[in-house]
Amino acid sequence: MPLTEHPRSDWNDLWLLTTLTYEGKQPQVLEESVSNQTEEKDGFQQGYRNFFTATPWDVLFRPALRHGKAKIQGSQTAIVTGPAGEEIYCDEYGRVRVEFHWDRLDQMNEHSSCWLRVASNWAHEGYGAVTIPRIGMEVLVTFLEGDPDQPLITGCLHHAANRPPYNLPANKTLTVFKTRSSPGGNGFNELRIEDKAGAEQIYVHGQRDMDIEVGNCETHSVGVDRTKTIDQDETVVIGQNRMRIVKVDDQLLVGGSKADSVSSTYLIEAGESIRLVCGESVFEMHANGLVNISCVEFNISASGAGQLNTGGNLDINAPGGQSGTSPEGQGVKATIDAQVDAIFNPQSASNGSGSLPL
Repeated sequence: MPLTEHPRSDWNDLWLLTTLTYEGKQPQVLEESVSNQTEEKDGFQQGYRNFFTATPWDVLFRPALRHGKAKIQGSQTAIVTGPAGEEIYCDEYGRVRVEFHWDRLDQMNEHSSCWLRVASNWAHEGYGAVTIPRIGMEVLVTFLEGDPDQPLITGCLHHAANRPPYNLPANKTLTVFKTRSSPGGNGFNELRIEDKAGAEQIYVHGQRDMDIEVGNCETHSVGVDRTKTIDQDETVVIGQNRMRIVKVDDQLLVGGSKADSVSSTYLIEAGESIRLVCGESVFEMHANGLVNISCVEFNISASGAGQLNTGGNLDINAPGGQSGTSPEGQGVKATIDAQVDAIFNPQSASNGSGSLPL
């Protein structure tokens, strides 16, 4: 609408009408409209007039938002999506993309939706819990304050196709955190807690490596038995002292060689006897002071002086002399090899128990 002849010359321009109000009065037409009041507040008693508001033509007009933004009540389920050939697809914040069941485009790829944040039970700067929903998982999506532009994943759902890791309700006492190797899915890592009365168990499975770091002290306490099996090598490095206490028996079985290197004193002490056996050679020491040596041949050499002292008689080739100890020993090589094979090849062992003979 053009405006002309206004006292302010800069207002004589094009204007956009935004509101227009009409008012007309003719009180003498209707008897009930006649009033004792002789003059209206603004002096208008009868006739026609209007009021309007306008904005300059060169100012962009935006109508008032009369209707509130649409809201989505409650939660919906969706399927996690991503590029073809991927099993896990996320951004730097751990957000994923999904496709809702009502999506008409049915792209099922990385363009199916915006990035959706994933709720966590703990999250802060540089620490917290991270479990990224993988492609194909069904997730529960809610909307912050019902805003369709702020979707949020609050959980994952099992269903007939994506079943729990263990059959239910048969294993209802299990609490399980089980993952799957990616890509390929040929392995898994698992933490499993069994709460069935009388069969309580904590089970940990590492598909490949397992690293544990302890900043200070570590304590292990086992009420009954402990079994540790290592198929290949073990290395133990101790910075200071080591103490091992065995209340009853201790047995070491070595299938190859064993070497002990001590830079200072090497003490071997027994309360009753010490017996060293190598084939037909036997060396025995008893707590009463008796020492027996049995062998086929012997040779004693000294590069310096030598002494042989006795408090009584010294008999050499005495008539009727006998060996003071039996030359037979339990630690012959064939027996040791058989015992080692029984541990590492229990199927070929005769008893099949895999336990160390005492």
